[in-house]
Amino acid sequence: MFVGIGSRGRVERLMRGEARHDDLRELFFGMRDENGIISEIGHFLAHPGIRTKGIVWREVTDQLALTKIMESVRRSRIIQSDVPASLPPAMYANLRRIRTTDLNEKTGKTRAQATKILKRIFARTVPTGPNRISKPSPKSQEEIDVFICVGTIIKVEPLFSDSDLFDDFCKALQKQGLLQAAEKSSLDRSKVAITLFALIAMHNRKIDLGDGSTARLAIAPDPKNRLGIYSIADVVKDYGAGATTFATWLVETSLPVPDHCEKGVAAPERHPFTGDLEVNAAGKIQRVV
Repeated sequence: MFVGIGSRGRVERLMRGEARHDDLRELFFGMRDENGIISEIGHFLAHPGIRTKGIVWREVTDQLALTKIMESVRRSRIIQSDVPASLPPAMYANLRRIRTTDLNEKTGKTRAQATKILKRIFARTVPTGPNRISKPSPKSQEEIDVFICVGTIIKVEPLFSDSDLFDDFCKALQKQGLLQAAEKSSLDRSKVAITLFALIAMHNRKIDLGDGSTARLAIAPDPKNRLGIYSIADVVKDYGAGATTFATWLVETSLPVPDHCEKGVAAPERHPFTGDLEVNAAGKIQRVV
């Protein structure tokens, strides 16, 4: 059978179910300028250092910014009259992430209306010192409802799924002239391999949180014991009472852990996978040997 050369040859091998590490690496590498998760995978491959931009970086930093502040306040043994000056941008970021249905159910407001109410609340604060502002004081019931909603609801849904990954991968190949629309069903033979490659590409990468700390991305089981990607970071350091660690769910897959991991790779009790990992010839995740 004739096989095309270059990138088209790589795609044809994938359509036959022949998933090679080098083929996937080169294809994802060429998708860095695309949109969605495939661009993220390409950048993680091209820049294995600490990530300081991108969709994943924004999702992790937005979620942890508010979580760190609220957990620090909760743990404080002193009644504080002021808060970090980073609270307003952290709450605005969380407001962008809250599901519309949750916002409407808790406040009866649209996102635009809630934004205006938050601005009104923060407009009454004043600087109290370096990087500190006076404690926000919601006055009316609608201000109280919005402030509590935005300050306490943290989205727990994944940012992407393996279906999103596969669809974006196919769209990018079509855009580059490497895949015809009618060929997408054939590429489905390598969908699992594409997903596993992406998980490995994200595993053990670090995210700059902008405050001198980082979050680590790791493969970990989701609530249904399927493979996923989470970011893990300390939201409160250990000062004697123990550190508080927070996980952000980034990627959801349909791949059961037992079916796609060699023995001893998966940690017990849904703990993140550790160490350097790779996909072996049998198509399973194993420790780098």
